[in-house]
Amino acid sequence: MHSNVTHWTPEELWRAYVQLTEAAAAFRAHKPDLQIRPVWHHREDLVGAHILVCFLAYL
Repeated sequence: MHSNVTHWTPEELWRAYVQLTEAAAAFRAHKPDLQIRPVWHHREDLVGAHILVCFLAYL
């Protein structure tokens, strides 16, 4: 596995990757219920806001 994060151990990188895949799977499962379409953001603050809203919706 390759990453730009250099200070994590391989175990920490793997744990982060597994969490990412679990979050992506949960989001895919809930997209039809939430009626979410692909959204393409061009500003970093909007990307963060979109992730926050998706995470709150998942909870």
